[in-house]
Amino acid sequence: WTDARRGATIVWESTSPHSGPCDVSLFLMSLFLTTAVDYPIVRSRIKRQPWQRADFISKQVGKLSTPLRWKRVPLQTSVPCKLTLEMVGANPNALKRRMLGVDRIEMTPSSSRDE
Repeated sequence: WTDARRGATIVWESTSPHSGPCDVSLFLMSLFLTTAVDYPIVRSRIKRQPWQRADFISKQVGKLSTPLRWKRVPLQTSVPCKLTLEMVGANPNALKRRMLGVDRIEMTPSSSRDE
């Protein structure tokens, strides 16, 4: 995603490999969310879970300290779930290219100790 305008959205829809409460995590690079000087401020959500907001700017390519993760999302293998990413804007110190790439979305069964 490059040069997206404020308010632009991308919607990803897929079925889950699991039914029941799942933890859903969003990754931009490998096991982390990547930050860079030309990355935007984005908010995202899975299904109707609360929006999560993240500013992906950093002076060098780096890692966001807090992953975007939703716990105990009710998923079903037969019902598609929707992940929405919305371009909120850019940090005042960012290059205004608003670049973003999603590499992986994980859906794993929630453990009973997460309750």
